[in-house]
Amino acid sequence: MMKKCSPNVGCGKTKSVEEFSKNRTNKDGYFHKCKACMTDYHSTKHKQKLAKRAPGFEADIDASWMTGADEVSLGGIWN
Repeated sequence: MMKKCSPNVGCGKTKSVEEFSKNRTNKDGYFHKCKACMTDYHSTKHKQKLAKRAPGFEADIDASWMTGADEVSLGGIWN
């Protein structure tokens, strides 16, 4: 069976239904965008979200747990 990817938000090409993810809420049982268009959409959205964050945001999160790690004291109980 063949299905057309949505021309408004996707590539608009006619492809096999195996190239579409299942979606039981739609009449035909498949998403309106093919898997390739869905991947492009999600990667674009992810990049847009990262661009909105402050520069160096990820670096702050990755290193924040290490800040002052060698200054941590166990309160004298274990020393």
